[in-house]
Amino acid sequence: MIIIRRLQLLWAVFKHKKTPWVLRLLLIMGFAYILLPFDLIPDNLLIVGWMDDLALAIVLVAVALKFTPEDLLERLVNKGKDS
Repeated sequence: MIIIRRLQLLWAVFKHKKTPWVLRLLLIMGFAYILLPFDLIPDNLLIVGWMDDLALAIVLVAVALKFTPEDLLERLVNKGKDS
């Protein structure tokens, strides 16, 4: 459930008109890395292959939330609580 909320928040940050283009580019690159079949560590190496995707996802969320303007993040979080 918490993962879905984070993804919704990242999507709201991505499509908001005040989001800096650099942050949008970072989000696109991160999601593309996770979704595309090209990996630094191939997924067929079982646990190790999946861990790089998971680590990147965690870093992506942390960096995106860190660079999101604080007022925008606060508005989007409060908006999510209302619905």
